[in-house]
Amino acid sequence: MRLLRLTSSNDFVAGLPDHARTYLVAERVFRDATGVPVETTMKKFWPSPGFEAALTRWLEDTDPEMVYFIVPSYPICYESVPLRVERRLGTAGRFINARSQATASSRFGKTAAFHVLRRLSNRAIGGDPLVTVPEMAGYVERAVRLILAREGVILAIRGPKTPFGTESRAAKVRSERRRQELNRELRALCGRHHIPLQLFEEPPFEAENPAHVQADRIHMNATESVRAGEFEGQGMIAAWELAHGGSTARD
Repeated sequence: MRLLRLTSSNDFVAGLPDHARTYLVAERVFRDATGVPVETTMKKFWPSPGFEAALTRWLEDTDPEMVYFIVPSYPICYESVPLRVERRLGTAGRFINARSQATASSRFGKTAAFHVLRRLSNRAIGGDPLVTVPEMAGYVERAVRLILAREGVILAIRGPKTPFGTESRAAKVRSERRRQELNRELRALCGRHHIPLQLFEEPPFEAENPAHVQADRIHMNATESVRAGEFEGQGMIAAWELAHGGSTARD
């Protein structure tokens, strides 16, 4: 089966062994249940004006039989201080944001000192999410319409997983409120279009918990990646069975 996986940066982060790669775990779970091998093409979903054109190209290039669409929480949940500075200072703010992003991606961004500085700056200045929930829901709906316009393509959607807000309890509450708001939007969207949907009704883990995340406190570690792959594989199976009248290839 040709699978187009619209995903987040978790699938591209370095340092994970193959057995813990989420997409490979999901492939195995699906193959074991259906007997159907999977060829996955991964593309990162990011809410931006050029996304629809990029998705159109990906659909043409890969001609998928199934699309597994992971709707990330980061763009609506993570409150970025550099982004707030950029939006208020214009050109100078863009430079500051770019430098801050480079620092976050560096080795220093994985240290305790960096996380203390980030927490203090967030409390002093505040941060902005990349997009609002209605904006994110609009991107998702436009993507869904493009996918469903291709006859015979199976579509499954997985909702946002991680509430961020490690800087304070108030930030965590705001983050989780936005995540649940997007869950409601996805429920309505998938109900209208009869799309299988996997949601995390309660946050499965908190971003600051070292048992679940890597040193950057954003990306999943190996243990959590395996759990995510098993969950997502079940979503692929459910979508496949729905498209084939409730049966699998092994039936």
